[in-house]
This record gives sequence, C-alpha cells and structure tokens, in this order.
Amino acid sequence: EDNQLNQRILQEMLQHCQVESTFVANGLDALQALKKDDFDVLLLDQHMPGLDGLSTLAAIRGEEKRLHRPRLPTVL
Repeated sequence: EDNQLNQRILQEMLQHCQVESTFVANGLDALQALKKDDFDVLLLDQHMPGLDGLSTLAAIRGEEKRLHRPRLPTVL
C-alpha cells in the first residue's frame, strides 16, 4: 500500500487483532522484504507505483516455483 493514510488504518486494524505487520510502498520493496523475512500472508495493492500488485504476485509465484516453496496466501 503506497498511501500512508491507508497504511495507518490497516496497521491499526491489524494491531487490534494482534497481528504483526510489515508495510512497504511498492512491489519492488515487497520483493526485497520477502528476501529478508518470512511472511505468513501478503496483502498487495493492485495499483502500486513501480511494480503493481499483479506483477509483484507474478514475480513471487515465479520465485516460489523456482525454489520449490509452498505458495504464500495472497490477497489483492
């Protein structure tokens, strides 16, 4: 999610549910975050700058297949 207000709202909702979260501003940052940490689920914005949500998801799915990893649950 590239909109800071939307990030804050979603972060507060997730904190209320006691869910730990990481936010990035675009698809390229999401791919970098996935290289550094493990995640249980991804929420992707379809209209992110640089690399949109669908392109980011395609890159993630390609890496999962290449590395023989299980698919991450993803919400677009």
